[in-house]
Amino acid sequence: MQFIILGSGTHFPDPKRRSAGYLLRDGKDLTLFDFGYGTLLRLVELKVPYQHIQRIFFTHLHKDHFFDLLPFLTTLENQVAQWRLPPRTLTLYGPKGFTRTLKKVFAGLGKKSYKGITIKYHELSRSHVRIGRVSVLSHPVRHYPSIKSVVYRIQKGRRALAYTGDLDYDEKIIPFVRGVETLVIECGFPNELKHKGHLTPRECGMIATKAKVKRVVLTHRFPPCDRVDVVGQCREEYSGVVQLAKDRAIINFY
Repeated sequence: MQFIILGSGTHFPDPKRRSAGYLLRDGKDLTLFDFGYGTLLRLVELKVPYQHIQRIFFTHLHKDHFFDLLPFLTTLENQVAQWRLPPRTLTLYGPKGFTRTLKKVFAGLGKKSYKGITIKYHELSRSHVRIGRVSVLSHPVRHYPSIKSVVYRIQKGRRALAYTGDLDYDEKIIPFVRGVETLVIECGFPNELKHKGHLTPRECGMIATKAKVKRVVLTHRFPPCDRVDVVGQCREEYSGVVQLAKDRAIINFY
């Protein structure tokens, strides 16, 4: 099983980093975690048969985490109509309230539905979703007061990986991510530029140490992070492996 980084960036334009998007590939089964702008093109670039994506898990609905859902649905709709592909069912998961928000976005585009595509919605809090032998667990976190957000833990057998999306420091998630082999965690701003609603490298290290994770992958880094040693700042609190997330990188776990 592979967790592929499609986009490790933010809403700031960056030729090397697309907005947030990650692909879980388990054999031929394809699942997305977040779908920020630029990640659909990344799927095409990586020759992923995106037409076969069956489900998408959203951490929250800021534009840099879901906006490529719109061209994705339009593309599928056209392919079903013009290429005579069979009708598709797409299951969307996200925090409480995300269904209403997405339907408002679709309505604003004049789209109450997409022909040939059945969309199913599942709102999550402390939830457990089974995909064959894979378990996806969710847990609510604090990002901004105006928006609900969740983190995900992916398990297959004894192996586990967690992906956080955006969040502020909150020790309540430590039991949820405890013992994962890899923690793909938002690292928004350097220690000296703490922004409410986002983590610093030091805070990432504190979570990783207290949760006893084996490896930390720092993702969703805003431009100020490029001017400092965020890996070194994380290591002030964490003695394990620390890596910077890079687009196209593959995290293997079996």
